[in-house]
Amino acid sequence: DGNLAATLRVPSQQDAQYAISQLHRKKIGAKRIIISYVNHNQPSPELKRSKVIALLHEVPGKKLPLFKFRELYEKRFHETIGVSEMYNMRDIITVSDNSTGRMVSLHPEFRHIHSPVLTESADEIEGNISRYCKEHSLGPDETIGWAERDQNASLPNVNMTLRALAASIHSLLQSHSGSLPLASLVECYQAQIGPLEEYEDGVPLEHLVSCLPGVCILTAAVGFKYIQWVENKVTDEAEELARCISPPLVGQLALFSRELVDLLKTFPHCRLPFSRFIPAYHHHFGRQCRVADYGFTKLADLFDALPHIIQVLGDGNKRILTLAHKAQIKRFSSDLLRVLKGQPTKAITLEVFPSAYEKALTRPWNVVDYGVCDVEDLLAEVSETTVIVTRSGMETTIAIPKREQTPEEIERTRQFAAEVVELLRHSPQCKMQFNRFIPAYHHHFGRQCRVADYGFSKLIELFEAIPDILQVYDDDEDGEKQLQLVERERIKVLGDQVSAVVKGAPHQAIRISALTQVFTRYYGYSLKPDHYGSNSLEELIGKLRNHVKMVDGGDEPIVNLVDRGYVHEVMLKARHLLWNEPLCCLSLDKFVQSYAECYNHPPNLEIIKRDLEEVLTIEGETDGGKICLVPLQIFARDLLTLLHESGGRMLLLNFDTAYLDRFGTWRSSSSQGQGNKEDSCP
Repeated sequence: DGNLAATLRVPSQQDAQYAISQLHRKKIGAKRIIISYVNHNQPSPELKRSKVIALLHEVPGKKLPLFKFRELYEKRFHETIGVSEMYNMRDIITVSDNSTGRMVSLHPEFRHIHSPVLTESADEIEGNISRYCKEHSLGPDETIGWAERDQNASLPNVNMTLRALAASIHSLLQSHSGSLPLASLVECYQAQIGPLEEYEDGVPLEHLVSCLPGVCILTAAVGFKYIQWVENKVTDEAEELARCISPPLVGQLALFSRELVDLLKTFPHCRLPFSRFIPAYHHHFGRQCRVADYGFTKLADLFDALPHIIQVLGDGNKRILTLAHKAQIKRFSSDLLRVLKGQPTKAITLEVFPSAYEKALTRPWNVVDYGVCDVEDLLAEVSETTVIVTRSGMETTIAIPKREQTPEEIERTRQFAAEVVELLRHSPQCKMQFNRFIPAYHHHFGRQCRVADYGFSKLIELFEAIPDILQVYDDDEDGEKQLQLVERERIKVLGDQVSAVVKGAPHQAIRISALTQVFTRYYGYSLKPDHYGSNSLEELIGKLRNHVKMVDGGDEPIVNLVDRGYVHEVMLKARHLLWNEPLCCLSLDKFVQSYAECYNHPPNLEIIKRDLEEVLTIEGETDGGKICLVPLQIFARDLLTLLHESGGRMLLLNFDTAYLDRFGTWRSSSSQGQGNKEDSCP
């Protein structure tokens, strides 16, 4: 056609891609290099010749303007044909110039040939599979003129679960010898399965078919699509990309894949008309999409190289781009984790999931956005290492799996809890910003805080493992995440601090009006009762009963230290009485009587209730009430009994057997580490 051209052969398709990425549309002087390449996916030259003959055979006079012929060819067969290719077909057509422009005409010897090879080969592939089902489809509408005819196969949107659709498609494939033309799917479905309802807000049927296991949608050399059985194979996306793409271009293709996901998820239901992709890409990323940079000359070929990321639905000018099923599952998994991590328990029921999704991702939940019609289809394909789905009756719960800690990690976590108290006790109100914890820990203890040592992957998970010590919350004022000891621990820290203030005062006593001022001078921040859940300073001092107490000072109360020696003496005497009881319990009446007979004065039940709650528990009032040791004290009594009977020492290996022999069973209450919990523990 008058242009300079050369034909080059390179060793592989990957080399051709690399050449295109480096040379396509590069300037030499005032001209640009234009590269086209031949690959195995393109139709054979003989097939193209058949299509040219078939198309011109329908035209009166077997003659068309060149531009019109190329337009009809692309519309009919969904592929382009170059002018240079047509000049190479001089044995069947003639391209001539006249006063109205260039014309293409069929040679006279081909005008009266109706060879099945030439006409039917455009609609059939190996195995005698045609574009339309010969049994259930009427084929193309013959009432449509040759200038209007195209072969678009746009399938409807439907609302079906993958399980229901899979059963139907498998049945259709069995009755169609394992291959089914996509253009006839609806007609075959209605003939053999039943009515197929169309839903405007549903999912494209072609996409749902591509999600099914055991089947795939292939494109024949002549351009039409068909469904076929396929062996399920687990392929690694990175390896597949590296195998098909030139190595220097793999990184660029991976980046382009991420851009495709980012772009398509901004469109309704992740669908974008093929013709709008280039302007949409330019608008979204602020730069042109140069197909040649990725080793291709056609946008459709670029998309074909990324089947795990993008899917092209339909044919011709009605093509729609959407995310492939694999990409949708990966996207849903990521979004699901964002929702779950925002839940206090890292779990959520399916019933409240839509509201939590909208709160976490600031967009309404619609399962169609992920390319399926039922959320169960998504959950079935999310990896078990990502989330755990449990069903109880009608309720479905989704949770992030938690790895069980080893005994060593549990012990380290207990030590970490003590370190957290030690670190936060030096901060005002025992509070610290989340992002300051790691450097503060390093500076205070001289070592790194390695979260993995405690069996976790994130710091927030480690904090959540000690809820009885620490609370994590978002500050409404600055929006930063904050750490603070729970109120019980803060009261203990404050008790030690106030005790130090009182101990440093003359006569180890201080007026309550002066306490706040002296406390501020000692620690550098003011003492505010509302930070400890109290309405007044007097109420707060009442919570510090194990450390200080208020006494009447005439004008105003005076804060004194609690005599811990006397409290300790009461504890020893009460514990001695209860240790001698088989169940370490007595009725209150009996306890008061025994205490008075043994020590010549009645016990101070108020001190026992107020200051000895970690050793003794009192239930009820004097009449009908009882007093018992806490489980840890009972276990200590049993342990001392065993050691005494065994001569003062015992192998740890023999301890549990000896305990069972001596006491008959493990006491559920005495196996606890602290408090009066009823749950068992090692």
